[in-house]
Amino acid sequence: MPKVLVVDDEPRYRDHISRALSLDGHDVQTAASGRTGICVGSRFRPEVLVADWMLQNHVHGLHVSEVLRTVVPELRTILITGFASQDVKSAAGRQRVSKFFEKPFELADLRAAVSEVATAAPVSGRPVPLAVAEVDRDGSITFANRAARELFATTDAGGGAGDLSELFDMPVAELITASSRRWVGVSPRLAARTVWHVRSKECVEGRAWLVVIVPDDEAYLREHSVVRMLLGLEPSGRVRWPLKGRVLVVDTEELVRRALAAQIEYAGGVCHAAEGTDTALQTFERDSGIEVVVLDHDLPGRDAQTLVRRLRAIRAYVRIIGTSAHDRSSDFERMGVKEFLLKPWTVQDLINLLLDRIGHCIMCGLLLPLRRPKPGEEPGHWVCAFCGCRYSALFDNGFSEDVIRNARPAPSTQT
Repeated sequence: MPKVLVVDDEPRYRDHISRALSLDGHDVQTAASGRTGICVGSRFRPEVLVADWMLQNHVHGLHVSEVLRTVVPELRTILITGFASQDVKSAAGRQRVSKFFEKPFELADLRAAVSEVATAAPVSGRPVPLAVAEVDRDGSITFANRAARELFATTDAGGGAGDLSELFDMPVAELITASSRRWVGVSPRLAARTVWHVRSKECVEGRAWLVVIVPDDEAYLREHSVVRMLLGLEPSGRVRWPLKGRVLVVDTEELVRRALAAQIEYAGGVCHAAEGTDTALQTFERDSGIEVVVLDHDLPGRDAQTLVRRLRAIRAYVRIIGTSAHDRSSDFERMGVKEFLLKPWTVQDLINLLLDRIGHCIMCGLLLPLRRPKPGEEPGHWVCAFCGCRYSALFDNGFSEDVIRNARPAPSTQT
């Protein structure tokens, strides 16, 4: 019987589903979060994934599906969710999800769906062409996906290579140790000189490693979100999502919603998207983890004002940020919304606002590692390193080194 991975952070759903599928004869493993689902699934390599959309640790069910399809391209996914917005359904379609279930659902229907998709033709659409292998402590290749075998076929060892030592002159232990800390450029055994970038992750302590190999002409894949989630890496850029809670973006333009949600998720957050008042309220009521709502001014009629009032009736402490392509900050202030972002904005702009950061210098536009003081904090005096513009603020060490150099202590004005 096919192997099935069940990923759901609600124990009741996870246990009931896994028990029922086991009784049906399936080989079942479970995970309680998206990150754990990726770790388990990359070794278990299921034929069917049953995953909730909303999961812990900022990795949702579609992320799990996307990552595991790079390892097992023929993976079929059944997505279950309590947040069945049109945006989630559209995203599921783009990810080639086989079946979609909205909570609550009948367990018998899910069991039938698993049996159906397990025997169906593989889903169409090629996943990210990532070479992934699993090796043991001696370097023996215990698994290699299709992309890895195609890459191996370009070497002297051929597509059937059984050991890392057949691919590289670098000692296996040295390569595994170094690549577990950073990307390692190493030349494979080829007639033509080239470089492959190798990164590894220990998946069974002292016994097995997951290895990702990226050819030099595809080096951009090293920063791909799929690679970062598969290996559990943080993005190397300066943008980091600062909150544990989630974001709800309410905007009538689908492309805008998708772009903003993608930016937030790339930074490490999780974002719901809603096209109007009804979907926004339903999502907000069902997910108590939503901390921030980014609300477009131009909803039909007076829906923005109505939505602000109804959101705060549900949870008064929610942080609402207005947005528009025109300066509607005064309109939002009349609704009781004091924070505003002018479109087009980036996730860095949103993070700066959430953390009370100064953002870009008002004179020259340089990004400054400064934030506004909170009650009881004593600000210091700083200047922009480029134009000398002065600021009364607190230094923010949460930026990368290249940004930290953009501000320096202001010279004393005493004579």
